[in-house]
Amino acid sequence: MITFQNLSRQYASQLLFEVKFSKLYQNIVIICVAVTLLSIVLVSYVNLAISLMCLLITIFLVINSFKNNQPRELQWQPDGSWLIGQKSQQIKAKLQAGSVVTPYFSSLNFKLENNRTLNVILFKDNVDAEKYRQLRVRMKVEGIH
Repeated sequence: MITFQNLSRQYASQLLFEVKFSKLYQNIVIICVAVTLLSIVLVSYVNLAISLMCLLITIFLVINSFKNNQPRELQWQPDGSWLIGQKSQQIKAKLQAGSVVTPYFSSLNFKLENNRTLNVILFKDNVDAEKYRQLRVRMKVEGIH
């Protein structure tokens, strides 16, 4: 029996796009850090331990977010897998459940071939508008397995 997904794969064009640095993502991180630091200053008079814990969590989140906001290449393969290229290295990956694709941003959860996970957060300024539209259409047609 021929399914809609099999037909879509048969006529699917290759989806390859370069993820660039996102100013929008950077601005969101800066706003979150500013709000957190402001709350730490306000709470610090009450409880120093809570302030230090919030500061450590903020530092961890900022470092993690800047690791995520790096140039990389994503390529959808006709078999449903992805190739993720970063720093002249390509890794095969599978898109996992829990990935979200909206008109404004996407959070793509990948399971890499070495059983590690990678979360790629995309905003509209990360990729070309047409490629972002193609990603949204591909996710609607293919679904997430």
